[in-house]
Amino acid sequence: MDRHVKFLSATLVLVTLAVYSNCYQGQFVLDDRGPSILKNPTIRNLGNLLTILHPPSDATVTSRPLLNLTLAVNYHLEGTRSTVGYHAINVAIHVANSLLLFGLVRQTLLGPRLAERFGLTATQLAFACALLWVVHPLCTSCVTYIVQRAESLMTMCLLATLYCSVRANRDSERSDSWTTAALVTCGLGMTSKEVMFVAPFIVPLYDWVFDRESFGQLWQRRKSLYMGLAATWLVLFWAMSTGTRRSIDFNFSGKHPMIDVTSWDYAKTQAPILLHYLRLAFWPRPLVFDYDWPIVQSNAEWLPHAVVMVGLSLASLWALSRRRPIGFLGCFFFLMLGPSSSFLVIYKEVAAEHRMYLPLAMVVVTLVIGGWQCSDSFLRRMDIPSRLATIAGWVPVVLVAILLSWLTYQRNPVFHDRLALWQETVAHAPGGARPQNNLGMLYGIRADELQRRAQQLEQEGQIEESRARSEEAAKYTRKMIDFLRKAIEIKPEYPNAHYNLGRELHALGKLDEAETSYHNAIEFYRGRDPRPHDRLGLLFVERGKLDAAVEQFHQATEMAPQFYDAQLHYGNVLIQQGKYELAKKRLQRSVQFNKRFWDGWQRLAELCALAPDKKVRDGASAAEVAQRLVRDTPRKSPRDIETLAAALAEQRSFAEAADRTASLVEQYRQNGNGARAEIMRKRLRSYQTGRPLYWVDGEQGN
Repeated sequence: MDRHVKFLSATLVLVTLAVYSNCYQGQFVLDDRGPSILKNPTIRNLGNLLTILHPPSDATVTSRPLLNLTLAVNYHLEGTRSTVGYHAINVAIHVANSLLLFGLVRQTLLGPRLAERFGLTATQLAFACALLWVVHPLCTSCVTYIVQRAESLMTMCLLATLYCSVRANRDSERSDSWTTAALVTCGLGMTSKEVMFVAPFIVPLYDWVFDRESFGQLWQRRKSLYMGLAATWLVLFWAMSTGTRRSIDFNFSGKHPMIDVTSWDYAKTQAPILLHYLRLAFWPRPLVFDYDWPIVQSNAEWLPHAVVMVGLSLASLWALSRRRPIGFLGCFFFLMLGPSSSFLVIYKEVAAEHRMYLPLAMVVVTLVIGGWQCSDSFLRRMDIPSRLATIAGWVPVVLVAILLSWLTYQRNPVFHDRLALWQETVAHAPGGARPQNNLGMLYGIRADELQRRAQQLEQEGQIEESRARSEEAAKYTRKMIDFLRKAIEIKPEYPNAHYNLGRELHALGKLDEAETSYHNAIEFYRGRDPRPHDRLGLLFVERGKLDAAVEQFHQATEMAPQFYDAQLHYGNVLIQQGKYELAKKRLQRSVQFNKRFWDGWQRLAELCALAPDKKVRDGASAAEVAQRLVRDTPRKSPRDIETLAAALAEQRSFAEAADRTASLVEQYRQNGNGARAEIMRKRLRSYQTGRPLYWVDGEQGN
């Protein structure tokens, strides 16, 4: 590698680091906060490789073991205390991709078909392509949105596969080493993202377009590489077997149980989306984090766009058949977008800017090379001196790069604040129901924070300040309700919004409206989510409809036995009904599915200590659990001490039980919890007279 190439490579690295220097404070957002990172148990032990290679289902990491492994490395280094390391790896991958694109374009322009035309300017043109791509703001979602590392990681593997293939074709001395590297990177790409499926097609197409040999000659000479690349599909099939994606599938018949969009309607919707992607390549404003693009309803919404896209794809195929470079770039563009932008329904993400990450490179290369050819032809006719022509060629590249860099730098801080991110998203995509719902929920979180602060200020005696915080919290609560209702207005069959609205109305004491929202959520979830059943059960408990509550908890736990909160709620209502044996089974299930579910353990120990039914009561087990809760758990709940005292009394250790209960009476009295203090006084009198005290009617639910 000559000094010029090294200098330009270093420049790419420095520019990328500078442009993304303000991305490291970005928060965990959207899918980051679910089973991909924050709720992903498979990344918490870097030493358990087998678990890491089987990511959770229905998440961005599903069927992507390499992606999950990189996240496990991040988690091992910093947990979820910060996002600096997560963003650092994303930036490093983006840097690597810029260098790979630089090297690939340079090798292509120096190849047998293009060297005569571009040999003297290959390095400069390749640098311009990589520079404009790496600073383009359309790439930000793959760098600042952590979990979309899937796209950039797959891109790194695909570009590396193609680059190694090119080097294997031209470096006879190290051909075997480059071939091995191509096969390894292709296999790794198959474990990064499923769209890597296209790589075994891309490599022979590249050879056919940019080499002088016929395809027959290429096959005879490189069939071992082509067959090896195709064999990596076995790696993809293995990766896909490690998890299940229920919301991504073909749905031509419209009968898919999880997806209510047909493949036909989804494909029609992609026509305007693809043109929107192309527009963003030329004018990247506004950028939208989450479109929640509505499915088209009429032919006028998609047919004109489809005509344009079909025309572009046919033109690309025609140019490819003529072995034109622009044909390869066009087909590469459509092949990369084909899996996610045709008939395979990705129900929860109809449109996403991160899909343009690698296709954008094809657009940039086309514009840079095409622009250079046009300007070079013009300047030659004008007989401009070569040095002046070079300056004239670089001026627009530098100016565009500065503009794109500034836009990217301005875009990064949006990810620093989740509320600001969703506010911007709603402003630019007002027709999306999901952004409305998510913004509403963030307003709710802000309202809760303000209310907690108001309570703290009140305890400190700052009444006026507390009142101001409470009024501000009420404003955020009203905003939350408004945005949730707006989400439902946009998409009446949106179950998440109905569920969230029901939960918030429930908290506000508007039980009739909350019940209606829960029923709507149950209807539109179609058996996919047990949460509205659980919440409706709690509402019925408040209304004293215990039989109706039991039915809802039963449905929730049948739908998801591992839903340990619902198992606890089920056990609680059975206790209220006096069905202690059944309650014990439910509580045992709750802690079976979560060994650190302290509320479940506490209630189980309480049942074993205080149940009137001798077949259920077990003082020794209750004492063992309660002692562990008091000793080992960080929460230090007085209810755990209550349970321990009751268990000690059941074992006839009345003196110790009385001592612990006496301290609780005073603690509850000082905290202003008179009702609980009275229950403890009653127990204390019983323990002092040498009698254990069991539940009576009305006390079980306290």
